[in-house]
Amino acid sequence: MTLPALDQPAGALPARDAPLTFAVLGDVHGHHAEAIEVLDRAAGAFPPASGSASRLDFILQTGDFEPIRNAGDLASIAGPAKYRVPGDFARVLAGDIRYPAPVLFIGGNHEPYAFLESLSDGAAVADGIRFLGRAGEASIEGLRVAYLGGIFSPTYFDDPDARRRIEWPEPIEKRRKIPTYFTREEIEKLDRVAAADILIAHEWPAQMIRLAEYGDPPSPRQRETARRFVAAGSRHVRDAIERIEPAYIFCGHMHASLFGARRGSEGRITRIACLDQVAGPGACVAIVRIEPDGSARGAAYTREGTPEAGN
Repeated sequence: MTLPALDQPAGALPARDAPLTFAVLGDVHGHHAEAIEVLDRAAGAFPPASGSASRLDFILQTGDFEPIRNAGDLASIAGPAKYRVPGDFARVLAGDIRYPAPVLFIGGNHEPYAFLESLSDGAAVADGIRFLGRAGEASIEGLRVAYLGGIFSPTYFDDPDARRRIEWPEPIEKRRKIPTYFTREEIEKLDRVAAADILIAHEWPAQMIRLAEYGDPPSPRQRETARRFVAAGSRHVRDAIERIEPAYIFCGHMHASLFGARRGSEGRITRIACLDQVAGPGACVAIVRIEPDGSARGAAYTREGTPEAGN
């Protein structure tokens, strides 16, 4: 079976002096040791360029990273109490475990927002780990990266002041969910991004299968995933893809993996990679190597290192 490709032709990405390899992780949910193992396994499985060792220059993460430092952080996470577990971010802070490259993450709908709301865009949460922010763009190793954290709520989309009315550290459950939603102000900030090479979002784009109108035929597993999540996704993420036409869009949230591509203006192809959670059965990490001519080869792997896209 031919796997859907995550490749790009020459000129699709900015030319550079030397190759660059980056990874993208799906939802971590506080399982940082496992995420590091997954990255190491996938980086080892990804074929390096001829005469070059495979390594990661940076890691993007699509939300639900859960950098939980203490009980106060844990109390601010939305969701039933039985799912609020501390994870092992404390081991990252202590230096017992370390990600293999700098990490840049966005917020999901399960985050310690009492902590993240106190940070400015790009602030560090640990050595080598930064929170990109709510929405916007960043330059990372010469690549233009646009991002949108959180999920959509019609109730709070036009109420940006709702977050400021929260009484931390332990709000009632309804208020605990408020920071997980993006607002119109953040969509307007994303709308000001004129161009980007990569877009990362927590939510899938709406009508994902209709959007992924170009590329390899889906496998039976991919078709089943598409059937299950036919109504999933955000039109705001879809609008951003259609307007920006990035080379890649990566997202998480749905705890399932799905891949596709969209043909845009002048034949430009956007590769779409919706990643599973690190603890899930689907592909939860993608690795992309960009060559000096702006071409790229990409693959996505399960936690066991099995390729599900590209290779």
